[in-house]
Amino acid sequence: MAQVPAGTTSNHFRSRLALLRGMVDQLLTADAEIWRSTDGSPDTAEEAAEALASAARRAADDRTATAARYALFLEAMHHPELADSVRSGNAQVLDWMRNLLSGLGIGEDVDAAAAQSVALLDGVIVQSVVRGQVIDARRGFASLLRGWAGVK
Repeated sequence: MAQVPAGTTSNHFRSRLALLRGMVDQLLTADAEIWRSTDGSPDTAEEAAEALASAARRAADDRTATAARYALFLEAMHHPELADSVRSGNAQVLDWMRNLLSGLGIGEDVDAAAAQSVALLDGVIVQSVVRGQVIDARRGFASLLRGWAGVK
C-alpha cells in the first residue's frame, strides 16, 4: 500500500480514466526524455544500432515504468479515450525513429524501416523486462538497418 489517505488519488484524478490518462501523460514525458537523450544523427547502421540498443537499455532498466507502459497499452484496447493518448505517444516514437534513421540513406522506405525498428525495439524491451536481464540487440538492429540502407 502507498500509505496515503483513501481520498488522496481522487483529489487529483476524479475517475479511473483520468488516473490512467495521467499515467500515460507521465510516461510520455519520461519516454520523451529517453528519446531526447538518444537523439543524434548516426552516419552508419552500427551507430544507429548503438543508439537503439541504448534506448532499449534505458527503458528496460526501469522495469516498473516499462511494465506500467505495456499495461496501459493493453488497457487502451478497451478505452478509446485512452487509446488516443497511446497513439499520440506511438506517433512521437515513430517520428523520433524516422529522424534517427534519416541520415542512413534509407530514402522513401524510412517509414517502413522506422515501423520495423520500433517493433524490434518494443520486442527487445519486453523480453528484457520479462527475463529480468537486458538483451543486447545491437547486432539485430544493425542487421535490420543495413538491410534497409542497402549496406552489406
